[in-house]
Amino acid sequence: MSELAEKSRARLSTFEARDISMLVNSMSKRGIRNFDLFNKVATRAIGIIETFTAQGLANLVNAFGKANHVHDDLFDKVATRAIGIIGTFNAQDLANLVNAFGKANHVHGALFDTVATRAIGIIGTFNAQ
Repeated sequence: MSELAEKSRARLSTFEARDISMLVNSMSKRGIRNFDLFNKVATRAIGIIETFTAQGLANLVNAFGKANHVHDDLFDKVATRAIGIIGTFNAQDLANLVNAFGKANHVHGALFDTVATRAIGIIGTFNAQ
Protein backbone atom coordinates (compact mmCIF):
# COMPACT_ATOMS: atom_id res chain seq x y z
CA MET A 1 0.00 0.00 0.00
CA SER A 2 1.25 3.48 -0.75
CA GLU A 3 2.38 5.73 2.06
CA LEU A 4 -0.44 8.15 1.17
CA ALA A 5 -3.06 5.43 1.49
CA GLU A 6 -1.56 4.04 4.68
CA LYS A 7 -1.40 7.39 6.47
CA SER A 8 -4.85 8.42 5.23
CA ARG A 9 -6.48 5.22 6.45
CA ALA A 10 -5.26 5.93 9.99
CA ARG A 11 -6.76 9.43 10.04
CA LEU A 12 -9.81 9.02 7.82
CA SER A 13 -12.30 9.52 10.64
CA THR A 14 -10.99 13.08 11.06
CA PHE A 15 -11.27 14.00 7.38
CA GLU A 16 -13.72 16.65 6.33
CA ALA A 17 -15.40 16.87 2.92
CA ARG A 18 -12.58 18.81 1.27
CA ASP A 19 -9.96 16.43 2.68
CA ILE A 20 -11.84 13.44 1.31
CA SER A 21 -12.17 14.93 -2.18
CA MET A 22 -8.49 15.84 -2.24
CA LEU A 23 -7.45 12.38 -1.03
CA VAL A 24 -9.38 10.38 -3.61
CA ASN A 25 -8.37 12.75 -6.39
CA SER A 26 -4.73 12.40 -5.42
CA MET A 27 -5.04 8.62 -5.25
CA SER A 28 -6.77 8.33 -8.62
CA LYS A 29 -4.25 10.66 -10.32
CA ARG A 30 -1.39 8.55 -8.96
CA GLY A 31 -3.02 5.32 -10.06
CA ILE A 32 -3.57 4.06 -6.52
CA ARG A 33 -6.33 1.46 -6.76
CA ASN A 34 -6.77 0.50 -3.14
CA PHE A 35 -10.43 -0.47 -3.24
CA ASP A 36 -10.59 -1.21 0.48
CA LEU A 37 -9.54 2.38 1.18
CA PHE A 38 -11.93 3.71 -1.49
CA ASN A 39 -14.75 1.85 0.29
CA LYS A 40 -13.74 3.34 3.63
CA VAL A 41 -13.58 6.79 2.03
CA ALA A 42 -17.06 6.25 0.58
CA THR A 43 -18.41 5.33 4.00
CA ARG A 44 -16.86 8.44 5.56
CA ALA A 45 -18.14 10.65 2.73
CA ILE A 46 -21.67 9.29 3.06
CA GLY A 47 -21.60 10.11 6.76
CA ILE A 48 -20.80 13.76 6.09
CA ILE A 49 -22.42 14.14 2.65
CA GLU A 50 -24.37 17.23 3.75
CA THR A 51 -21.10 19.13 4.16
CA PHE A 52 -19.95 18.67 0.55
CA THR A 53 -20.07 21.60 -1.84
CA ALA A 54 -20.97 21.28 -5.51
CA GLN A 55 -17.31 21.16 -6.49
CA GLY A 56 -16.55 18.67 -3.72
CA LEU A 57 -19.30 16.32 -4.86
CA ALA A 58 -18.17 16.50 -8.48
CA ASN A 59 -14.54 15.92 -7.53
CA LEU A 60 -15.44 13.03 -5.23
CA VAL A 61 -17.37 10.98 -7.78
CA ASN A 62 -14.99 11.98 -10.56
CA ALA A 63 -12.11 10.43 -8.60
CA PHE A 64 -14.10 7.24 -8.07
CA GLY A 65 -14.81 7.16 -11.80
CA LYS A 66 -11.13 7.65 -12.70
CA ALA A 67 -10.23 4.79 -10.37
CA ASN A 68 -12.90 2.58 -11.97
CA HIS A 69 -14.39 2.05 -8.55
CA VAL A 70 -18.16 2.00 -8.45
CA HIS A 71 -19.84 2.50 -5.10
CA ASP A 72 -23.57 2.65 -5.78
CA ASP A 73 -24.58 3.90 -2.35
CA LEU A 74 -22.09 6.77 -2.56
CA PHE A 75 -23.28 7.75 -6.03
CA ASP A 76 -26.91 7.69 -4.87
CA LYS A 77 -26.11 9.87 -1.86
CA VAL A 78 -24.11 12.27 -4.03
CA ALA A 79 -27.04 12.49 -6.43
CA THR A 80 -29.47 13.31 -3.63
CA ARG A 81 -27.15 15.97 -2.20
CA ALA A 82 -26.47 17.43 -5.66
CA ILE A 83 -30.19 17.75 -6.39
CA GLY A 84 -30.60 19.66 -3.12
CA ILE A 85 -27.86 22.17 -3.94
CA ILE A 86 -28.11 22.20 -7.75
CA GLY A 87 -28.32 26.00 -7.79
CA THR A 88 -24.72 26.19 -6.58
CA PHE A 89 -23.29 24.11 -9.44
CA ASN A 90 -21.40 25.95 -12.16
CA ALA A 91 -20.87 24.62 -15.68
CA GLN A 92 -17.61 22.83 -14.80
CA ASP A 93 -19.12 21.16 -11.73
CA LEU A 94 -22.10 19.94 -13.78
CA ALA A 95 -19.85 18.58 -16.52
CA ASN A 96 -17.61 16.79 -14.01
CA LEU A 97 -20.58 15.35 -12.14
CA VAL A 98 -22.30 13.98 -15.23
CA ASN A 99 -19.00 12.68 -16.61
CA ALA A 100 -18.33 10.80 -13.37
CA PHE A 101 -21.76 9.19 -13.38
CA GLY A 102 -21.15 8.19 -17.00
CA LYS A 103 -17.75 6.64 -16.20
CA ALA A 104 -19.35 4.68 -13.38
CA ASN A 105 -22.28 3.67 -15.60
CA HIS A 106 -24.54 4.86 -12.78
CA VAL A 107 -27.93 6.09 -13.94
CA HIS A 108 -29.89 8.44 -11.71
CA GLY A 109 -32.83 9.86 -13.63
CA ALA A 110 -33.83 12.50 -11.09
CA LEU A 111 -30.28 13.85 -10.99
CA PHE A 112 -29.96 13.93 -14.76
CA ASP A 113 -33.28 15.79 -15.10
CA THR A 114 -32.20 18.31 -12.47
CA VAL A 115 -28.79 18.76 -14.10
CA ALA A 116 -30.43 19.33 -17.49
CA THR A 117 -32.66 22.03 -16.06
CA ARG A 118 -29.72 23.73 -14.36
CA ALA A 119 -27.58 23.47 -17.50
CA ILE A 120 -30.26 25.19 -19.57
CA GLY A 121 -30.32 28.02 -17.03
CA ILE A 122 -26.56 28.59 -17.27
CA ILE A 123 -25.99 27.53 -20.89
CA GLY A 124 -24.10 30.72 -21.67
CA THR A 125 -21.38 29.84 -19.18
CA PHE A 126 -20.36 26.55 -20.78
CA ASN A 127 -17.25 26.46 -22.96
CA ALA A 128 -16.03 24.05 -25.61
CA GLN A 129 -13.82 22.07 -23.22
